Amino acid sequence: MKVFYLHYLQQPQPLPKGRIFTVLFLALFFQAFSLFAQTLTIKGKVVDGSGAPLPGATVMVKGTTTGTVTDPNGNYSINIQNRNAILVFSFISFQKQEQPVGNNTQVNVTMHENALSLNDVVVVGYGEMKKKMLSTAVSSVSAKQIEDRLVATPAEALVGQVSGVQISQALGDPGAAPVITIRGLGSIGAGNGPLFVVDGYPLNSSDDFNQINPADIETVQVLKDAAAAAIYGSRGGNGIIIVTTKRGKAGATKFNFTANTGFANVSKTVAVLNKDQYVDYVKDAFANSGKTLPAIYNDPSTLQNTNWQDEIFRRGWTSSYALSASGGTDKVTFNVTGAYYRQTGIIKATDFNRYNLRASMDAKLTKKLKFSFNIAPSYTINDQTATGGGLNNALINGIGVNPSGVGGTVISALLQPPIIPVRQPNGDYSNATSILSVGGQTFNGNPYNPVAVLDLYKDRTSTGRVLSNTAIDFEIIKGLKFRSSFGFEGIFNNRAWFVPSTLQSDNAPTANINNPVLTNVRARTTQGTNYNYVSENTLNYNTKFGKNHDLSLLAGYSFQKNTYTETSQAGQNGTVTNGIVENPNDAGVILGTYAYSSNALISTFGRANYSYKDKYLLSASVRTDGSSRFGLNNQYATFPAFSAAWRIGEEGFMKKITAISELKLRGSYGVSGNNNIGDYSSQSYATQVNYVFGANNSTPVFGFSPNSLANADLTWETNKQTDLALEIGLLGDRIYFTVDAYHRLTNNLLLSRGVPGIYGFANTIFTNVGSVQNNGLEFSVKTNNLNGTIKWTTDANISFNQNKVIALTDDGNFVGYDAAFGYTNSIRVVPGQAMSSFYGYRQIGVYKDAADVAASAKWAAGGSVPGDVKYADVNGDGKIDASDIVNIGSPLPKFTYGITNRFDYKSFTFSFLFQGTYGNQVLNSADRYTDYYNGSFNVRTNALNRWRSATDQGDGMTPRAAATNPSSTTVVSTRNIFDGSYLRLRNVTLGYVLTGNLLKVLHVNTARVFLSAENVATFTKYFGYNPEVNVWAGSPAPRYGVDQGTYPLPRTFSFGLNIGF
Repeated sequence: MKVFYLHYLQQPQPLPKGRIFTVLFLALFFQAFSLFAQTLTIKGKVVDGSGAPLPGATVMVKGTTTGTVTDPNGNYSINIQNRNAILVFSFISFQKQEQPVGNNTQVNVTMHENALSLNDVVVVGYGEMKKKMLSTAVSSVSAKQIEDRLVATPAEALVGQVSGVQISQALGDPGAAPVITIRGLGSIGAGNGPLFVVDGYPLNSSDDFNQINPADIETVQVLKDAAAAAIYGSRGGNGIIIVTTKRGKAGATKFNFTANTGFANVSKTVAVLNKDQYVDYVKDAFANSGKTLPAIYNDPSTLQNTNWQDEIFRRGWTSSYALSASGGTDKVTFNVTGAYYRQTGIIKATDFNRYNLRASMDAKLTKKLKFSFNIAPSYTINDQTATGGGLNNALINGIGVNPSGVGGTVISALLQPPIIPVRQPNGDYSNATSILSVGGQTFNGNPYNPVAVLDLYKDRTSTGRVLSNTAIDFEIIKGLKFRSSFGFEGIFNNRAWFVPSTLQSDNAPTANINNPVLTNVRARTTQGTNYNYVSENTLNYNTKFGKNHDLSLLAGYSFQKNTYTETSQAGQNGTVTNGIVENPNDAGVILGTYAYSSNALISTFGRANYSYKDKYLLSASVRTDGSSRFGLNNQYATFPAFSAAWRIGEEGFMKKITAISELKLRGSYGVSGNNNIGDYSSQSYATQVNYVFGANNSTPVFGFSPNSLANADLTWETNKQTDLALEIGLLGDRIYFTVDAYHRLTNNLLLSRGVPGIYGFANTIFTNVGSVQNNGLEFSVKTNNLNGTIKWTTDANISFNQNKVIALTDDGNFVGYDAAFGYTNSIRVVPGQAMSSFYGYRQIGVYKDAADVAASAKWAAGGSVPGDVKYADVNGDGKIDASDIVNIGSPLPKFTYGITNRFDYKSFTFSFLFQGTYGNQVLNSADRYTDYYNGSFNVRTNALNRWRSATDQGDGMTPRAAATNPSSTTVVSTRNIFDGSYLRLRNVTLGYVLTGNLLKVLHVNTARVFLSAENVATFTKYFGYNPEVNVWAGSPAPRYGVDQGTYPLPRTFSFGLNIGF
């Protein structure tokens, strides 16, 4: 029977004609039904909680790439394949919703704003917590708050958005990162920058943080108090910034492309004398000194009227492009982003290019085992030049040694006499010294032609970076999870600079196009390689016992090591054979250097969080660090922390007050540290030295000598901080107010101190001295002002901080720093004063006439005459000398603030951000070249109000011009101190969501265009380019608020487009 059945199946059996027609009919019917099902159209309307339409909302079919956006009236139409489809509705700042289609042909949706939610998850050290469960001071910034910003670094987008965090854009160089301080200054010699943690990786420096494409960021959390930061122990003393980048989500692959491009100009210029004003100034100076006026001024009509600032500034261009893809399944998700950023500086010869790639993957290998991987390589090319710093020694940020004698172009442009042309008829660059000195004008320093520096000096740094982190998570039992991660960070710098034979410099002041000086040729290449790796293992246990008790426990172990090597090559002086080869191979003898350093950190840590009814919150953490950087007697230290919170709003007696949706009182105390002192500061190492024995002996004898004294007791700075805070939410958290009060005390300040010369071989020792405190108040408020057709939200914050040095060295002496060459100890750290205070003479006017001179204390070193600067005789001894030097100001603001407003109307969005500081002062050290008023360098227009005679005393503060002015004009005084308070319109952005059938035709799910402007306007009394300036921004020493020809901030206007498909 079976054989017969198989045989029957193998034989083709003819069908009757009737059955053939029946089969054909059914086939056509099902085909038509299938086609109909594929074109089933669903329509609907999307509105907000007030019933107002939401134009530009995204509607997607879950698990597919099919999507559309709502029109200006909130209506949409979308095709689905079957009625089992689920529609996903999303819109910026609203909660995402999913709606099954079922038998409906119309699906209307009401979306609710994703306003501040206490259930939002906040990333903290080694974990996550709901915002409502926090008992420490943690501030959050979301991706929405930094979108559409055409900025080089993430920190620029954070300015003004976090209370207690001062972010100063001290330098405007392309790609330059701001300086970040959290809750004041706590260190003298170990830096005040926070620790950066990116996707769980504690970075060795801020370098990789600064290279993150801001559009890749999902959230930024700032851990401000010691209780939050103590989990990072010896590195948490200056606060923690935790960055979480975007990751993939399950669903169909989504692509997103963003293009943003714009132009930039210098936001302001400094008012200096023009030709006619300068000629009058020179005549006055020579007349007051009884000197013969140089012949060049006999016929001013023949002189040039060069605007030197116009000669060095240009229009800059900035562009940013990014393409991302993300998606996955319920098992594996991914996110990949490639980005390119280019910034052409507003000063010639300055450019910055960056290429970014960031990829992440998350995989559920089994029900209990997960795997995650991140990698973020980047490559930057930074073309810089000698912009900031002194007239003859520019400050150039870069690895290795800078060329000596090359002048800062910004300060040079301000000081150049306007009567000098950029070039001479023979093509040479004009040289003010060689042209004007022959007539008797005296220049204190060589004002080299700034255009020549920009045209001829070359300096490029290319840097490759890679940051990677891999982790596995395994659930041992319910609630108990083990995590093991390994990360690697590599930074590879290559810098090459070249000084040609034709560039004017201290090595060859007369070098020029037609006078090349071979001995002026200098070239150097430097390579720096930094490797850092970290291995961390943690156990997390979360449990709930009873009905109301929640407990979370963390235990962990960490090991991190960092190594740095630097090599450099340069030609030996006197062996250069040509000026064509722009590297050390131009020399007959090439010299090389090599440097190596490393450090290691080993740690154990733990934390416990407990809550009762989500009402009473307790948290405690402890970390023990062992560091190779410290003395053998103090290589280990323990950092404990405690915090508690009471959610009063959850009490029964508060439920009746419906207007109060949240009321929380919290407090914390913690200990954290600072270990940024260099790798070998506690040890004494031999360094190479040489000495020539004998008066007529030219042969050096080489040997080795200790570089410093060892200190086996050297230990970390200890930061102890107490924080009390109150959080209030009103009207369903439409208004959310937070106030924090803190006391921060830093002990065992790390400082390199001098030692008596009796030791004979070393002159410094690194030691722990003194303490400094910061007391502050922070206020922040988030409000949802309007929820109708027009939506309006506001984020505002203001922070007050008072810094004071409590104690310093045992001998009571101050620690001094030079604001600039010649301004010795003009910045001081003094017990009882704010750190980095300015010290000098206090000007009270000018000597009006001979009677005023006779009746007043006079300058001790050379006397005073009418028109000279008049200083306060502080000690009343009848003379003005060093004993009259006093505190004349501070660069630290009394308070900082920021306010952001955002408006949404139909398809339009509009936002603007104001931020500023109050009470900080600027020391303008560039004035040291012009305070002489000796009729040489150009000066600012305040000189128009100078003292001219006993009957024409000017503004009473600006001294006379004289070709031979006294030394009283060369010292630091209140003449150099200016109010640096400012209010800045930091950002303005206008966006529009595109809708219409064209998007469907182009298979575009979302499209948005926007206009944005950065550094739009600054309101300040300071005359300089930037009131938050600091030429020493790259130094760990406490030198703040010094302006010496720094790169101005650009004002940028841009247009952007964002497309999702």
